[in-house]
Amino acid sequence: MTFEAKNLSVIYRSFLLLKKPNKRFYHIKSVENFIFHFDETSQTLEKENIFNLLKNYLDHINENDISDIIECREKFEKFIYPVGKYFEKNCKFIIFVKLYISIFYLAVICSVLYFFNSNVYFYLCAIAAVLIFYGYTYLKIRNKRIYGFSW
Repeated sequence: MTFEAKNLSVIYRSFLLLKKPNKRFYHIKSVENFIFHFDETSQTLEKENIFNLLKNYLDHINENDISDIIECREKFEKFIYPVGKYFEKNCKFIIFVKLYISIFYLAVICSVLYFFNSNVYFYLCAIAAVLIFYGYTYLKIRNKRIYGFSW
């Protein structure tokens, strides 16, 4: 069996043709990015493992519906996260963090700064850090080097 991106692309395209409810539960963009950069994986054993994980995931979602967020999380941890960690390490991927999570952490940081009666410059540094992170994330999205939960 050859481990090629085109083999995964065929299964992926067949999934896209199905009328599945709640497409956000299927990590479609993450899988698409993995397939796009699949040929960058160099080591045969790891390429085989990644291929098998993605193929098993695509086969599973072609046959079964994911009906809730709990099942979505389970599939993410079982299939997508291990592949994503490999791509993080070897292909310069990053995990996608939703904006509301970053805003929550920014609010916590600003609350701590307020509690310690910090200077305004610290607030500006915290806001700048979030903006720089999102600029970096935007570049990764454009380069298809990102994966994440419900992404």
